[in-house]
Amino acid sequence: ERHLKCVRREKLYSSGVAVIAEYWVGNLGDRVVEVYADPQAGKYHTPRTGRRCETLQRPCGPGGKIAVGDIIGQESKT
Repeated sequence: ERHLKCVRREKLYSSGVAVIAEYWVGNLGDRVVEVYADPQAGKYHTPRTGRRCETLQRPCGPGGKIAVGDIIGQESKT
């Protein structure tokens, strides 16, 4: 968890400075995808989180939406 926080902070800053419009983090520990968008002055102002059962709007490309479960994996049935 501590490593994820460091990586997230580092990526948020470097991506915001580089003006990357949107970037996604697959947080496998919490089984979510974190989406950061709308960079301004080195900070993202529109964070959101998608859970395994949800879909997220893709920033570009075909299809428009993607299932979070397709990114972080489906829940195993035991």
